[in-house]
Amino acid sequence: MSKEGVDMDNDDGQKKIDDEDYFKEYRDEIKRLEDKIALLEQIIERYREYIEKEETKTVTEMKRMIDLDNERIKELADNIKREFIDYNPDEHLMAAIDLVMKRIRKIRRVRSPILFWMDIDEILKYDIGDLMDIAVLTCSILRVLGSEDAKVLVLDDGTPFVMFVYSGKHYMMDLENHVVKPLDQNIKKRYAFNDKEFINYQESE
Repeated sequence: MSKEGVDMDNDDGQKKIDDEDYFKEYRDEIKRLEDKIALLEQIIERYREYIEKEETKTVTEMKRMIDLDNERIKELADNIKREFIDYNPDEHLMAAIDLVMKRIRKIRRVRSPILFWMDIDEILKYDIGDLMDIAVLTCSILRVLGSEDAKVLVLDDGTPFVMFVYSGKHYMMDLENHVVKPLDQNIKKRYAFNDKEFINYQESE
């Protein structure tokens, strides 16, 4: 016992018990989550074929994914426009894209084990999505910001980017590294699309 009459050894022992109880609860919760994940993986695997069939998009459906009428997209674009006096895409688009990049950095990348498209509201609600989901979201924002040429660009290896034109020059948004760079004309493109058109580069070769 200490000079103040407090049993320090007993306090230390109680703290150890409390810590052990806390970590046991923590470990139990982790185990419950692992069991839930294992169950969900089994459900996904069992219904993989059905889900992927339902998630396969036609050209028309892919164009519709670039949603200029989505209320949350319009709200995001309006918030960005307010950062400028008399927003004009011919003058302010590149600076606005910096703000778009700042927003999409908050979205955590997840890789779905199956073909699965998240819609724009789901992406923004949970701040998660794969690169294609993020590309669709980003392209939609750019279109509402006045970028007539903004498109989701998918390369031969399946990697999606967003390409756009500013001051007569072509650029691409690297959504994985969050950088904007000049469009490399030598990259092998698979297809590109926005709400207005779908381009199949492999057919044109």
